[in-house]
Amino acid sequence: MSKSQKLAKRHQKRLKKIRSSAPTDLRWDVDMSIEASEDGNKTPSFEMLAYNGGKLRVGGFNHPVVVELQSAEFEGTEQTYINRHHDQKRELGHSTDRRILPSGIYFSGVFSHDNEDTREIIVASKRGKKFKASIEASFPPAQFIPRGKGLVVNGTRHTGPFYVARNAVITGVAILTRAADMDSNVQIAAEAKKMTKMNDELREFIEAAGFNVDEFEQDDPRL
Repeated sequence: MSKSQKLAKRHQKRLKKIRSSAPTDLRWDVDMSIEASEDGNKTPSFEMLAYNGGKLRVGGFNHPVVVELQSAEFEGTEQTYINRHHDQKRELGHSTDRRILPSGIYFSGVFSHDNEDTREIIVASKRGKKFKASIEASFPPAQFIPRGKGLVVNGTRHTGPFYVARNAVITGVAILTRAADMDSNVQIAAEAKKMTKMNDELREFIEAAGFNVDEFEQDDPRL
């Protein structure tokens, strides 16, 4: 084995560490509908399709993520709590129905808290303002599917590069005033930029030594 190949092997270990350091939680934004009666006699409610089983482009990952529906579950046994801007102290309500089906993840619920945040959302919704819901999930380290390879997830064959998040736990739902949770996304995206740059540098070095980086899986015994 040449000197360059030995150095490449050493850097492959670093590559494995970088891949395994990908985030193990994520947030993604979806449209939601809010229903509130004009007379105020009925508790305001909401519903949403939280996930359709396809690829998600989220901060912290330099490739799309597919959440495996078959192994996903909700945190807790009865309800998922709803808050404002991912702040658990700003509670809004809870789910009354939540389902993980082969076609996706569904939520419906009510604004059970009577506070300033809830009243502001309801009034703005009646006046035509559209809100986004942000779904929170955590999972074990995701499997990376390299470029040129494919895998059937959620009944659809996806082609790499992408990540598969298995055994995901849906931990919460936040309602956002803006179209995205910019504070958290900026921070996560900055870390992802560093990681992507390091990946590119290692890719150039390893490929120069005669190896094909895309042939290595995250759990490849050669790494």
